[in-house]
Amino acid sequence: MPFQSESFLKKAEESVAAIETASRAEVVVVVAGRSGSYADVDLLWGILAGLTTLGVVLHSPWNFRPDLVLPEVVLFGILAWMASRRLDPLRRALTSRRRRCAQVEAAARQAFMEEGVSATRERTGVLVYVSLLEREVLLQPDLGLDGLVPRAVWNRFRHALRGCRGLKGLEERFFRGMADLAEHLPHHAPAGARNPDEIPNTPRLRL
Repeated sequence: MPFQSESFLKKAEESVAAIETASRAEVVVVVAGRSGSYADVDLLWGILAGLTTLGVVLHSPWNFRPDLVLPEVVLFGILAWMASRRLDPLRRALTSRRRRCAQVEAAARQAFMEEGVSATRERTGVLVYVSLLEREVLLQPDLGLDGLVPRAVWNRFRHALRGCRGLKGLEERFFRGMADLAEHLPHHAPAGARNPDEIPNTPRLRL
């Protein structure tokens, strides 16, 4: 599966090392299966499926056993709830992009703190957060690095990472973004005489 294979982990670690060797940045890659629980969406979908089943039973030209109506309604509601929990395409179809982006931003802020991105000596950490269900890649730099790189450059990075379709496209977009960081960060935040590797380069998987 993309983002879990040995080839991805190795290539991602090499990409992080390339960025850190040429710049002051300390890159932390986090790959999350999803950024929100969407439990309310699953529940709503189950309720709607149950009500739809009830409507079909009540208005159908066929006869249904009265004692089986309630079990059928509950059964179809549970099946729809389970489908929503298990099928990422269905969850994306049932949620707005605005909500998904908000969930990714909130989860990235939490990961930023949990992974110690702000713990570097010069505050030059940058989180590259990948969320699979939402098909989003988000960059979040720490204060020291953010102050060295112009806002327009960060915006260009972020814009280039948006609009992914499918996990393969998301992986391609991720590595393209890493290549952009490796190309441009050294111009704005070049490595100094002392450039210690303060955070391990291995991607963190939250799947």
